[in-house]
Amino acid sequence: MKIYLIRHGQTLANRERRYRGHSESVLTPLGISQIKKAGAQLGGLAFKKVYCSPSLRTRQTARALGIEDYEIDERLREIHFGIFEGLNYEEMMEKFPDETVAFYNSFEFFRIPEGESLKDLTRRVEDFLQSVQEGPVLLITHGGWMMALMKSLDKGRRPFWDFKVGNGEILIIEKHEGQWKQLDSLGGVLNG
Repeated sequence: MKIYLIRHGQTLANRERRYRGHSESVLTPLGISQIKKAGAQLGGLAFKKVYCSPSLRTRQTARALGIEDYEIDERLREIHFGIFEGLNYEEMMEKFPDETVAFYNSFEFFRIPEGESLKDLTRRVEDFLQSVQEGPVLLITHGGWMMALMKSLDKGRRPFWDFKVGNGEILIIEKHEGQWKQLDSLGGVLNG
């Protein structure tokens, strides 16, 4: 069984390097273009089901892909950045220096005040994967969600920040003999 995952296109917050998490941000014209290119990579694949995060940016991504029939699933949301929501690195350091240092140095063990931990996000990722019964399916989600998935598939051997997912990037995973593994990564634009 295969699952295709796509990260939303570039948003205004991505362009400004702001942490949005559960906060809303709209796709930029570049973001829409990224998704149209990603859609061409998906070609004529037929999905049994399409799942989408409830965030505006992922719903705009579905629309840019020409997908109208999808199921919203709260488990596909980005990590909740709590006190960091809407801030860039400089603002985080100015307002919350201790928390920012802890976030970057020990993110895997750090719960963001008023937000989530990586463990919370990973639990949502793994819970969602367990619920998928047949494929192929498409998930329209977020970079942090996809990075948490890759880290989970890696069995924790590499640090979270080693995994990168560009805007509009597609990941393909497959379940074989009860185990999920990453098959491929297609396209995407990092940091922008």
